[in-house]
Amino acid sequence: MAHPAQMSSPNNSTTTQPTSVRKIPLDDARDRTFQFMSFLLVLLKTLALSFICVVIGHSLGDFFSSTRVPASFPWIPLFCWTVIAAGAEGLRLNLEHISARLSQWRYQDRLLAHVFRRGPAQLAKERRGALISLLSQGTTRIAEYRQTYLGHAIGGIFSPVVVLIVMACYADPVTAAWLCVTVPVLPLLLGSFSHVTRKVSTRSRQARARLSARYLDALRGLENLTITGAAPRVSQELAELGEANRREIMRVLAANQLILFIIDAGFYLAFISTSTALALWRVGRGELDVGDGLAICLLSILLLAPMSEIGGFFYVGMAGRAQQRAFRGFLGTSIPPGTTSSSPYPDQVMRHGSSHCVGEKDAPELQITDLRFRYPSASLPVLDQVNITFERGKFYGIAGRSGSGKTTLLRLLSGVLTPEHGTLKINGHPCGCVDLREASAVVNQFTWLFSGTIRENLLLAHPAATEEEMWVALKKARLDHEVQLFPQGLDTRIGEGGAGLSGGQAQRLSFARALLSGRRLLILDEPTAHIDRVSEGFLLEGLRNLGSDYTIIMSTHRENSFHYVDSLIDISELGVKK
Repeated sequence: MAHPAQMSSPNNSTTTQPTSVRKIPLDDARDRTFQFMSFLLVLLKTLALSFICVVIGHSLGDFFSSTRVPASFPWIPLFCWTVIAAGAEGLRLNLEHISARLSQWRYQDRLLAHVFRRGPAQLAKERRGALISLLSQGTTRIAEYRQTYLGHAIGGIFSPVVVLIVMACYADPVTAAWLCVTVPVLPLLLGSFSHVTRKVSTRSRQARARLSARYLDALRGLENLTITGAAPRVSQELAELGEANRREIMRVLAANQLILFIIDAGFYLAFISTSTALALWRVGRGELDVGDGLAICLLSILLLAPMSEIGGFFYVGMAGRAQQRAFRGFLGTSIPPGTTSSSPYPDQVMRHGSSHCVGEKDAPELQITDLRFRYPSASLPVLDQVNITFERGKFYGIAGRSGSGKTTLLRLLSGVLTPEHGTLKINGHPCGCVDLREASAVVNQFTWLFSGTIRENLLLAHPAATEEEMWVALKKARLDHEVQLFPQGLDTRIGEGGAGLSGGQAQRLSFARALLSGRRLLILDEPTAHIDRVSEGFLLEGLRNLGSDYTIIMSTHRENSFHYVDSLIDISELGVKK
């Protein structure tokens, strides 16, 4: 059972946020390359569209000036610039899609790596629903913002420079100079709208995060909610959170539409009217021909490209920036001492045999020296000045009254908890929490099996395992004959939590999965507490038959289990009784 200090509270924040979120870099060299390419492709498309406007403007000018269709229309230049514009846009969209997908995978890898480094005890402080939301929707929003929006938006802000250069070279430098005065207003508007709508967007994100976290938490505890009769209350709470989320979304949409209406009705109209009036005035005075005037009118439309990014900022930009803060906030949380590892994924370290504490095929020796542990909410330590040596290849039983610290000791030995004081050594090497997790396979009193086949549940411990290895693990767990009697054998489907299997079969399947992991330190917390005597005998006999290939540490209340162990340690007395 989890200690009260480890239980998550409904009032917890979405993720643990440090007081000040340090600036954690999000992009690597590949991301920056994709962003720069997107930026360049936007400018290339703008250049092509600018020349299309010039070609069309001059051609129409020739038509109006001569009052007859020109002998030759510049179809080839128009076609070439159109192909360039379409190609640049298509290539940009494709690159952004690929980059966003790769970036999302990398963001998820970084989050999972930090999850492994923090360990189960630290993660108990987080709301599982909020963390899952950050790993899924959150990383999607960040990837969309940084890879599909950021480079495009920066390119859109700089695109008026390209348009003005083309206008100055191929239409009228005087008009281009006048328009240069108004162009800087566009980035300023983007910044001001970001500041004005930040609070509205933040409230919407927080409401959406609360709903997502509470919904996922309710799904995880659906069975318990139904049994305890709390389902209607939680359903009503979810309905209220959903309504609050809807209202906040409507506020964001209302602010967005109001600002876009002001821009469309005011700024667009004023800007285009000013540039058109300036072009007509210059044409009327004979300072420009009709073709140049028409080209200026068409080019002025391209100068409004940055304004189109304002709408995208509401839906992509603000959501992405908000998720960035949550992402950096989670990665900025502290890691307990002794939990660092050379690999972000402990399972990968063990499968490749790169742990410096224990070999892949050896039963380890585990030594505890001056161990002390106290829960944050407790005044007295649960364990103090504990000194135990678990010899390699031995089967140890941990006994003691309820609350004496049996589960706490096993959590320390498996790397779930971090000791307040003392050292733990495997084969003489001091080891931290990650090293202990790399070396140990744990079977708890409440078995967790996933909905799927027996084969899929076994492969969770070792995805590359062969069918022969799976049958060997089942045989050691004394479950092979029963699985062979199932019509589909290893492909027999079971429900979540082992539905479809007896309690003893589910526990032995969990034991077989631990053996299949290849780890030689087995830690079992009351594995026979909720199974019948026959299944208990099968499980204990299977443990006994493992011989010296494994170091086994098992806590138990049942006295008949003591007959199977090599040494029995009373946690209350911390002395070897057998």
